[in-house]
Amino acid sequence: MLSVKNFALTCGFIWGGGLCAISLIQLISPTYGVGFLSVMESVYPGYQGMEGLIGAVVILLYGLLDGVVAGGAFAWLYNKLNS
Repeated sequence: MLSVKNFALTCGFIWGGGLCAISLIQLISPTYGVGFLSVMESVYPGYQGMEGLIGAVVILLYGLLDGVVAGGAFAWLYNKLNS
């Protein structure tokens, strides 16, 4: 059995942290992750490829929410199918 809460939080931290890291790296190297962040603009409403710390925080929050929901759904379904 997977802990739904722990798995959901882990997925949220990994996905949100990864998105935030890509956004922050792009501040140092403006060509880094341009294509990927363009796709994220189409996935997350309100994120318009904002530059700077504001954009990194916005995409972090979107990624956290997305990862928690997807991870929780996956863990719940896994537990249901495994029992």
